[in-house]
Amino acid sequence: MSMDTSPNPTPKTNVRVKTRCYYLAPGKYRVIFWNDDVTTFEFVINALIEVFNYSPADAVLKANEVDQLGSAPVGTYIKTIAETKRNEVIRMAREQNYPLKVTLRALS
Repeated sequence: MSMDTSPNPTPKTNVRVKTRCYYLAPGKYRVIFWNDDVTTFEFVINALIEVFNYSPADAVLKANEVDQLGSAPVGTYIKTIAETKRNEVIRMAREQNYPLKVTLRALS
């Protein structure tokens, strides 16, 4: 009598694996303008119109908010767009020797 030393054959089964892909939405960032004593009201209004597509009336309201509160968010974007807009405004300000401070704040 001979012994069979081969492992027991595994029955063939069809296995379906379901996978789900989850994509995280890109983080949002607020662009914030800070008030200072040197940057002109007109420059802030112009930057809001040119870079952030504010209407002239809304730009005046937002510039007043920055002036009265010391800082104010001017837009919310994904990180790359927020950085680009911040950098553009800072470049414009430096070209005219204004010390305007523009920062980003991540939203949770």
